Amino acid sequence: MSGSLKRRNEMESNSAQVSNAGLSLFKFTPKQLAITSLSMALSIFIYAWFFGLWFSFLLVVMMLVHEMGHVFAYRIKKMESSPPVFVPFLGAFITSPDLESDREKEAFVGYGGPFLGTIGALALFGLWVFLPSHPSVLLLASFFATFMNLFNLTPIRPLDGGRITQIISDQSMYVGALVLIGFTTLTNSPILWLGWVFFLGSAKMEMRLKIRFGIVVQALMLLHILALWYFGASITSNWLAFIIFVTLINLTRYRRYAFLKDMLKHKEELSKETVKEYETALVQIIPELPKALIKTRLKWFVLYVGLLIFALLLMAIQVVIMVQRARIPLGP
Repeated sequence: MSGSLKRRNEMESNSAQVSNAGLSLFKFTPKQLAITSLSMALSIFIYAWFFGLWFSFLLVVMMLVHEMGHVFAYRIKKMESSPPVFVPFLGAFITSPDLESDREKEAFVGYGGPFLGTIGALALFGLWVFLPSHPSVLLLASFFATFMNLFNLTPIRPLDGGRITQIISDQSMYVGALVLIGFTTLTNSPILWLGWVFFLGSAKMEMRLKIRFGIVVQALMLLHILALWYFGASITSNWLAFIIFVTLINLTRYRRYAFLKDMLKHKEELSKETVKEYETALVQIIPELPKALIKTRLKWFVLYVGLLIFALLLMAIQVVIMVQRARIPLGP
């Protein structure tokens, strides 16, 4: 009887947490909501130049659903976050407290985005199935939303997959590196090179090595662009934007490295705690954390793999349908 009562209390507590999260979900300032609305409108406007209005609108809405999954997860954990801010061709992001010191919370918040995002993609696909006219734009937007969530499940920080799998194993990022190798080999997308920058950020190695590898990634990216140009392939403005972004990341990392080295030249003027912090930062950026319990790691492994398989199956169905339809215009 006591066990049953305990489970009931836990269920009521969880329900209360979800309810409170829902009530506080939209407690943002007018300024925050204005920034979200304007950045959404700007993204839709820019995307519409390339992909058409309806597809762009649905794509941005799917990004919003994904990001609100993170916001909702933060609320459940009784933590604050900003509403989503959209950046054309880079997606969307939220600002929030650092969770790298708490494996469980980071995994929970990381899971919220692709979980709700995949549900949103499924809902869009279901709408396409049940509408008599079967608008092609719904199917295509659903496919891209599914792909977006799958890419985010790549186990590399700061992608959601990296935030989830860090509780399973610190070595999961190397699986993500293999995924990136496959995608980079098979596709022609600048965002995959950005994934390599993420990998360097999450890898545990000396900062000076990260800087060197970052320069190598940047050089390979330039060679890739030159190869595309040489063989007559199209080079979009995305390539320029991403290489500028990678350059800024490398410069920021180098400035951080130079700052730490300079400060450590004057150890006698620093406290022991500060010296230890700086020396640790030079060796690895991501600090060591206590390992999660086997039961907890197994739970998150099942949740992660389950969501991954579900998203893959959904995308496989979408691909089969699109192949059968042969051509899918971007109009409604």
